[in-house]
Amino acid sequence: MTARSATSRARSAIPVLWIAGNVTAGAVSGLFFANYSAPITAPADGSAVTAGLRLAFALFGPWAATGLVCWAAHWLVLGQRYRLPPDWLLIGPFAGLGYMAAQFLISLTTGWLLGSVAAALVAAVASGWIIGALQWMLMEEPDVSANRWVAASAIGAVAAALIWYPGFPWSLSLLSTTAAGAIAGGLYSLPGALVLVADHAPQRRVVAAPVAR
Repeated sequence: MTARSATSRARSAIPVLWIAGNVTAGAVSGLFFANYSAPITAPADGSAVTAGLRLAFALFGPWAATGLVCWAAHWLVLGQRYRLPPDWLLIGPFAGLGYMAAQFLISLTTGWLLGSVAAALVAAVASGWIIGALQWMLMEEPDVSANRWVAASAIGAVAAALIWYPGFPWSLSLLSTTAAGAIAGGLYSLPGALVLVADHAPQRRVVAAPVAR
């Protein structure tokens, strides 16, 4: 009974840890993007290779690092409830870069029509549908609905984008990328936390078969 109670308490704490992990990951992500828009100066030695590496790191580094830190937080939390593959963390940087590529492509093709609203679209498609579905498929024996998990990821990603994307005049990232990242991470996590609370399979009780006499 004690072990079962401890397991139940641990499972009930996962939604809270999910929120805390995403808030922390969002704040760390904000630090990565603090100087994202700063001008990139040429190195003193004039090396083209060095300049190219600095440019690549400045452009792609924050996205890759954000993907890694977010997926690491998810791995630490979800790993307490599901068996996750060891290569989960390897996907993180590519998830961040994929989000960047999706934002660029969608903004490029719809920016003339939607303007900064394209950020919400890319959040729903990249973070919600693609990344949410990938996470669900990587969980071994998930006890949450795939449709609800993907929908929660999409809704949370759109809410986070509305707070974070600098194109919106009310964006908090215009004031502080760290605070905006933390709030965006919290908004992203709320729908998923509700799914983790409400949409899980009940524990199966094993009933002993009657002994024939």
